[in-house]
Amino acid sequence: MSRPIWKGSIAFGLVNIPVSLYSGEERKEEIHFNLLDKRDQAHIKYKRINEVTGKEVTWSNIVKGYEIEKDEFVLLDDKDFEALAVENNKAIEISEFVPEEAIAPLYFDKPYYLVPDKAGLKGYALLRDTLKKLKHVGIAKMVIRSGQSLACVRPYEDTLQLIVMRFHDEVREPEKIDFPSAELKKTKISNKELDIAIQLVEAMASPWKPEQYHDDYHDAVMTYVKKKHQEGENFKPPEPEEEKPSQAADLMELLQKSLSGRKIAPKATSKARR
Repeated sequence: MSRPIWKGSIAFGLVNIPVSLYSGEERKEEIHFNLLDKRDQAHIKYKRINEVTGKEVTWSNIVKGYEIEKDEFVLLDDKDFEALAVENNKAIEISEFVPEEAIAPLYFDKPYYLVPDKAGLKGYALLRDTLKKLKHVGIAKMVIRSGQSLACVRPYEDTLQLIVMRFHDEVREPEKIDFPSAELKKTKISNKELDIAIQLVEAMASPWKPEQYHDDYHDAVMTYVKKKHQEGENFKPPEPEEEKPSQAADLMELLQKSLSGRKIAPKATSKARR
């Protein structure tokens, strides 16, 4: 049984519906590749190094810094982010309802399910059925984890979904990618060409069955990796060498080697010093 990512409520007008938020996607495990040195197949390691001391830094000693001017930073730690996220972090405040068809798919980002608590069943069903009837969605802002998101609440079968959306300034308009709008407007399509294209699309039309699509590339890579393994193309990376002695140990070794190559003069006796 999956656990909710967030608990709070949907709020619109004076209506408040307690809900839990669950992920709406089932991510297939990504193919993970280790990075190796092609010369000897040894592991490549990444470390968090202090550029002044040259020493590795633990996560507990790392804070985030925003460079507000050249080489001038403002530091923020987890407590700062928690304080900023306190307000409205437990409510999906619907500010308006808009026709679902008015929102371009480009704005939709990540799907979640809203699951009602027992106390909110009636309000949940009422909102869902109202949105279905009007073909509208609710637009809201909410805080998930440490960041604010734009979202829409939409009906889906028996449920209400929450789709995290991109803000307008996060969406790239066609003119920003040198899209040839002017050339396309000048392009003429004949009625005959359009009729043939319509016939082709209609001939290829079929009901939407999302379950028939899967990641062929993922399957091909895993099949190829297993084949190479069965053919004996596998190895174990070499063990890393022991840590080099510290600078102090190095110095002691150099002193001992220097000493071994020299004759030591006998100490003067007390009579000789007189």
